[in-house]
Amino acid sequence: MKTRLLPSLLCLSLVPAAAFAQEIGDVASPTSAAAQEESSGSRRKPITRADREQALKAEEERKKREEEEKKRLDAERRAAEAE
Repeated sequence: MKTRLLPSLLCLSLVPAAAFAQEIGDVASPTSAAAQEESSGSRRKPITRADREQALKAEEERKKREEEEKKRLDAERRAAEAE
């Protein structure tokens, strides 16, 4: 019992000293989205139909490349196993 009591009392005695040692400074608060847009100078534009179609096309091409790469690696693996 005494072995547990001493470390816990020691910890409790150090907590207030650590709390008082902290320096209280200016608190940073989040800014609104409107304020961020005005300050950064860049604005988010809405996604147009052309942007969406371009993104879908790029995604299809990426998937096609990944499939081709997977097939190529599978063929190479089979060839290595056949040797």
